[in-house]
Amino acid sequence: MWHRRRINNPPYRRCRPLPVIAEAAAAVAQFSPLDLSPALWLDAGLSPLFQLSGGTTAAAADGDPVGYWGDLSGNGNHATQAGAGKRLTLKLAIQNSLPVLRGDGVDDTYQIPTLALTDFEAYFVLRQTGPDILMGSNPLLVVNAQLWIGLAADTDKIGSFDNATTATSDTLSPVQGNWSVLCWSRAGSAMSFYQDGTARGSGTCSGVQSFTELFATADAFNFLSGDAAAILLFPTTLSAPNRVLLFNYLRTRWGTP
Repeated sequence: MWHRRRINNPPYRRCRPLPVIAEAAAAVAQFSPLDLSPALWLDAGLSPLFQLSGGTTAAAADGDPVGYWGDLSGNGNHATQAGAGKRLTLKLAIQNSLPVLRGDGVDDTYQIPTLALTDFEAYFVLRQTGPDILMGSNPLLVVNAQLWIGLAADTDKIGSFDNATTATSDTLSPVQGNWSVLCWSRAGSAMSFYQDGTARGSGTCSGVQSFTELFATADAFNFLSGDAAAILLFPTTLSAPNRVLLFNYLRTRWGTP
């Protein structure tokens, strides 16, 4: 007669998710740029958008002019344009099924309340097709603060000018015609550049940069030719972990490389 033998298996523990993995996933899911206290946060899919600079007549249909791009930071640094022919255009379901604002490269620009900074970190999610000023100053002769992309012969570079010194990035992965998340990070006189989370060189700045408008300088030069999805400006540099968090948030939200 056959007898069934009882086999004593060794003790085991139930498999549980690694706490580090669970915590990381939760951090990404719960993260908001507001956690990092931005001075300015514009998002074409989240911000209130209006056709008129006073914040009236909602911009909701494809092709509507946008004269008011609402600041989500809570600081009231809304981007506005009173000139009827100088407003970016709302385009629906363009990038990652989200709306963007499109500049014509001729005269579209926005004014913002003056943001005078030495230390700061600026992020732009965009697709541009020509040399552009992304954040500038007006009037030009008082202070010339610029964050730019593709000026002069530097087609695939980004840079900064502070009325005395030009800082320029290394050559980027091709940016013209492609979506990117670009970052300028300034601590004292040191300016560092990033593209899609990768460091892209550094340079030197020497003075306060006072920003008063988006997509032009002096309301006259190098207007945006392309699409803008989001802009964030912080009044200090971010820590490396927070920079990673923000890049991951923006790249996931907008489906960029």
